[in-house]
Amino acid sequence: FCDKWRAWMRVCVCSGNMSVLVNGCPTEEINIKCGLKQGDPLAPHLFLLVVEGLGALMRKAVEI
Repeated sequence: FCDKWRAWMRVCVCSGNMSVLVNGCPTEEINIKCGLKQGDPLAPHLFLLVVEGLGALMRKAVEI
């Protein structure tokens, strides 16, 4: 993948802020450094990309 596409994915996965409600009041924002949020629509697509790459590596290893 090109550098621009990888940079977009990095921003989607490795950025964001959140806060937690404690007794109905939000806490200070927490910086999310890495990972997908629960229910993120990008998660299944990233999973498929990784699994396809892993499958290709495994097929190549079997051929050797």
